[in-house]
Amino acid sequence: MVSVEKTVGVLDLQGAVKEHLLALETLRIKVVSVKRPEDFNTLDGLIIPGGESTAIGRLICEQGLEEPLRTFHKEGKGVLGLPL
Repeated sequence: MVSVEKTVGVLDLQGAVKEHLLALETLRIKVVSVKRPEDFNTLDGLIIPGGESTAIGRLICEQGLEEPLRTFHKEGKGVLGLPL
């Protein structure tokens, strides 16, 4: 059986980012912090940590992450967090 390693990103704008990163690392999942549009290029899934939805939406737009996030979701990749 061939094992395929997946990479999960954690949106690093607000919320419990460190806790999510540590939890995934404990599970031996390859995890990266996502701060820039190009960070989406290597991901198989994304976690958006909880927080105040107005603030996270504003931060996503301010950082130029809205379109990369929408494209990522449209490609059928997993997103855990806010509805798009």
